[in-house]
Amino acid sequence: MRDQEDMAMGALARTERHGASLLESLRAALGSVKIRRNVRTLRVAETLSLGDRRMLVVVEWSGEKLLLGVTPQQINLLDARQLPAAAAGQAGEGRDE
Repeated sequence: MRDQEDMAMGALARTERHGASLLESLRAALGSVKIRRNVRTLRVAETLSLGDRRMLVVVEWSGEKLLLGVTPQQINLLDARQLPAAAAGQAGEGRDE
């Protein structure tokens, strides 16, 4: 009985050492990876549900603010306006959430 416990403990210790070395290898490999963020130029600024799967959506894109009417069948551009220069610069900045 004691021999089986010793064998089990030895196997557990080997597994822990192997897991630790694997973890260290992964950390070393991932430490050299550089993550680039994509600059997002499209942003949903606001939505308003109108019921029955219909909604109004304000989208900022390419220096413009677009008001869209959205239904299950189609999307219509209702209005488009230029963003102020300061807001247009912020709308193009990416935020990975």
